[in-house]
Amino acid sequence: SLAVRPGPTLLLGGRLSAATEEVLETLRAIGTLRAELGSEAVRTYVVSMSDRPTAVAEVLFLARMAGLVAWDAAGGLVVQIRVAPLFETAADLDAAPAIVERLLVEPAYRRLLEASGGTQEVMLGYSDSCKDAGILASSWHLHRAQTALAAFFGRHGVPFLLFHGRGGSHARGGGPVYDAIAAAPRAAANGRLKYTEQGEVLSYKYSNRPTAAYELSTALAGLLRATFPAPGDRVGVDRRFSEAMEALSAAGMAAYRDLVAGEPGFLDFFYEVTPVSELASLNIGSRPSHRPQGGRSLRAIRAIPWVFGWSQARLALPAWYGVGSALSAFAAQSPRHSTRLRLMYRRWPYFRHLVDNVQMALAKGDPAIASLYVGLAKDKAAARRIWKRIETEFRLSERWLKRIAGGPRLLAHNPQLAATLDRRAPYLDAVNALQVRLLRRARGARGQAWREPLLLTINAIAAGMRNTG
Repeated sequence: SLAVRPGPTLLLGGRLSAATEEVLETLRAIGTLRAELGSEAVRTYVVSMSDRPTAVAEVLFLARMAGLVAWDAAGGLVVQIRVAPLFETAADLDAAPAIVERLLVEPAYRRLLEASGGTQEVMLGYSDSCKDAGILASSWHLHRAQTALAAFFGRHGVPFLLFHGRGGSHARGGGPVYDAIAAAPRAAANGRLKYTEQGEVLSYKYSNRPTAAYELSTALAGLLRATFPAPGDRVGVDRRFSEAMEALSAAGMAAYRDLVAGEPGFLDFFYEVTPVSELASLNIGSRPSHRPQGGRSLRAIRAIPWVFGWSQARLALPAWYGVGSALSAFAAQSPRHSTRLRLMYRRWPYFRHLVDNVQMALAKGDPAIASLYVGLAKDKAAARRIWKRIETEFRLSERWLKRIAGGPRLLAHNPQLAATLDRRAPYLDAVNALQVRLLRRARGARGQAWREPLLLTINAIAAGMRNTG
């Protein structure tokens, strides 16, 4: 194996920025870890917010400076790190195939890729795409991106690995992993799977050996089913289904953005009626709750606290808002569209997985409890206006999902889960009511005295809701 040697230290005779120096230090640390612990210690460097080909090329250039790209004694190229672009927003997911193609047509990049093992890894972001565009658009853009990337890699004969950046919540790609794999495009099932498990998911899935073995075997079974489908599974997606999802995605994104970006005072409402500002005191995240620019903006707040805050208030808004409006608008276009939606639910694993996840998110919500939090808002008139929109969309989504799934209530297809949520609700209701009182006091003149009990309620609600981060 190649010993790590320092690369060039001069960059056009100029001085490196602090951000560049930080990346270089990270890459040098990777080299040290690989030298001391072996090549399996660190294999992939993920480039977040990859919106252009140079995002990957720049990392490889710095890797050369850090000694991770070098030549051996025989003059052969050695690349000790795999660089994976991460496509996060809806726009970046749409651009992903073109960005990857622009990289792979470069002979120099293909040489680097071959030297790193030959497999192009691509990470798909579930969190920011949902925060950016809502659950319908996020889900569909991710599905389309997988289809387009798999087709591109297949045409060019390039081995690939799709890395799914799933979180615990439904708004961040959470939910049963077997169903998620079955819902993936057939072309993307190439016998390989990589995905993240984060937050509270780690403890309740992997804290003991039998549970961990079950979870891993479930994922393996899903991968085998997707890679080697049974004869009954080899059904192509009806073109009308894809057309319907295009319409639903666009309508869902419009409704979601009209609320979160178009409704005056909405972000102030979010900060005041959820305990998102208090979450930072828990010190449970791997990163700060906000990006460096700070401030109250959708771009500044990270996806995890965005989802976590809504879950605490028993709304889980990012996991369902816009669904009811989109389904209602689509059905109104033609008398046949309602029938098509029910057919999509029965015959298309992707759509069934999406609908069932939204059902679960709605079933965990409770407008009556959430209305208690609305009283925390300072601008009462704006809060009433915003809450009316949210509650109306909640009820509309609930009605349409029951109509599509064909049940008298949400989660009728999964009575065991429905019963579990019913048993859990009275205990959560009491903790939520207590949390609202504690938030009033913690935000008052002597708030510090109430900080610890408030944090305990945050932990309790997260444990009861699950799928929160």
